[in-house]
Amino acid sequence: MNPYSEFPDRVNVCIDIIDTLSGKKDYLYKDPKYTIEDQVWEIAKEYDSMPDFNNIYYGIVFNKLEDLVIEKYPELNFEFFHDVNGYASGTAFNTPPDNTDWFEIADEEDFFDTIAKLKFDKLDDCFENRIANSAVQSLLEAVDDKESIIVNFNSDSVIQVSKFREAFEVGGEIYDNISIAYKDETLELLVKPKIDKNDDFEYKIVGINDLEVIDTATPHIGLKGDDIDLSVKDEVLQKATEFMDTINKEHSLLLNDTSAMESLRKENVGVIYDSFIALDDDNAEFVKNLIDSAKTEFVVRNEDYSRASMFVISEKENDRFSLTIVSNMKVGKDLNTTYGGDEFKFDFVVHNDKVLPLNVEYPDEPFKSYQTFDDKGIANIVEQGEATKDLIRTLENLQEKYQIREKLESHISNLKSETHGDKDDDKSNTRKQR
Repeated sequence: MNPYSEFPDRVNVCIDIIDTLSGKKDYLYKDPKYTIEDQVWEIAKEYDSMPDFNNIYYGIVFNKLEDLVIEKYPELNFEFFHDVNGYASGTAFNTPPDNTDWFEIADEEDFFDTIAKLKFDKLDDCFENRIANSAVQSLLEAVDDKESIIVNFNSDSVIQVSKFREAFEVGGEIYDNISIAYKDETLELLVKPKIDKNDDFEYKIVGINDLEVIDTATPHIGLKGDDIDLSVKDEVLQKATEFMDTINKEHSLLLNDTSAMESLRKENVGVIYDSFIALDDDNAEFVKNLIDSAKTEFVVRNEDYSRASMFVISEKENDRFSLTIVSNMKVGKDLNTTYGGDEFKFDFVVHNDKVLPLNVEYPDEPFKSYQTFDDKGIANIVEQGEATKDLIRTLENLQEKYQIREKLESHISNLKSETHGDKDDDKSNTRKQR
């Protein structure tokens, strides 16, 4: 109770919030020897004329509320504004620099709902790298209209994605709880259903294993501020990113052989390519120059013209190419005839300006071949790495014997000169005709 006249509703709300935050009813009267009335009287005695005792009371209440809120939620960096002006008295807060909007305290439930939303907004919307983020989007898309999916790679490597329909409400928005389990780890997300089929899923990373920002084991109709523990959010994000990177690294998210997963593989092939080993810059430049030379066949000879190697590029689809190399062919006496040699065939893709070898075949040694993708479209990163190593070894060996990079650059330069010369001749002929 208080001995003063009736308070404005907003002041009574602040008193209720103070009691809730402190865990004690009538918190402002916790010390019977020094109550809030004693504080009011001490301040009033400093005035030369009779002050408004209610306004002094309001100021103490607002300041006490500010102290308790800042102490309770230090991670939100609250700033307060108090207006002590009779029945217009009230207080508001914001959380700069993340939020510059002022929230007036007018209802206890709205206050704690706002706290929950501000804390929820501080959770990261995505992972620390694009690969992990794309991987999660892929799994969310796959489970969108289902209760769960199980992705079976082999007997001891299963990904299970489960969608729990119990709704979590935060700031008027509804989120589903989705868990991704792999081996002995489980990642928990709160996911907002998509408004449009072309949208990405909006989600919050809220827990992994026993480390939780939000306890998803107990569904909440509405999250409150105390339900969200921001002290562990950075650690959760780090472990969650490592978790998704592990799944992607081990399986490239090329899931089991179903029509849904086949579509998923095609739509997210970029995620797969991002996990592959690329050629080094020098060899990648050589391969790109082969593509740009606009010549189906490029032949180089050693210094005494006794040996030659041939490179043939053919385009397949979607920036995928085939490179056939016949190395160490013998050159006939007329210098135009070649025979023998060792043949290799590489498939590769140019992705994000990187050259990624996919397969390598040895026609004379079929058991030595490496295949990045099996007949179901499942990626094998180890095989892709071996294909890359083989191509690098082959190109480096031929560079040492034939200086293939320099000769290809010279060849392209000559092609450009010939093209430029043809254009000049055309201009000259046109002038003569005139």
